[in-house]
Amino acid sequence: MVDDIDVDADIDVSDDVDVGDDVDVCNDVDVGDDVDVGDDVDVGDDVDVGNGGDVGDDVDVGVVFVGGDDVAVGDDVDVSDDVEVGDDVDVGDDVEVVDVIDVSVDVDVGDDVDMGDAFDVCEAVEMGDAVYLGDAL
Repeated sequence: MVDDIDVDADIDVSDDVDVGDDVDVCNDVDVGDDVDVGDDVDVGDDVDVGNGGDVGDDVDVGVVFVGGDDVAVGDDVDVSDDVEVGDDVDVGDDVEVVDVIDVSVDVDVGDDVDMGDAFDVCEAVEMGDAVYLGDAL
């Protein structure tokens, strides 16, 4: 895992990424090497991913989005502790986070940015080599 939160790579969201009300990742979420999610992802109350990672009602989406057409995030983006992403994170068409994530860099969004309710990363989100999410979230 990467020690620093530093993003030099771009996160490009070309199609539509829409996250509902609150998604919160508390404690630790460890995702292994490859996670492939199809077209539709519906997260209910509790979703356990990998090593005891529990995604409850709130989804915390990361830090910097360089967007294409429509990106729906939340009203508040709050990263409390550490967000560590491994090598590649692909969401939809082209979303790539390489090595480290820096919250302090500029957020460059394409056309439309629609904020949901609240995004919060409680403690640490650690992802392995590659996480692939489908077209619609």
